[in-house]
Amino acid sequence: MTAFFLMILYLEMYLKHLGVTNIASNVPGQRPILSPEYIFERKIQIFLAGAMSLDSPQQIIEASNVIAKTKAGKNKNIFLS
Repeated sequence: MTAFFLMILYLEMYLKHLGVTNIASNVPGQRPILSPEYIFERKIQIFLAGAMSLDSPQQIIEASNVIAKTKAGKNKNIFLS
């Protein structure tokens, strides 16, 4: 096992312990595209994103009209990994 793999595994266990759920875990595909309706219906409170083309949480809010309407967007609880 590589150090990177172990880090990801540890992070995944830590987030699960905190009660964080992946809203895309049951969506097929390695990099699923979620519709605005799907995201909004999940009532997300914190938004974690792994986005290569975006550099800041503000860019995520500006790129998606639905994220700004969620509790996560309104409270600026958006984090990039």
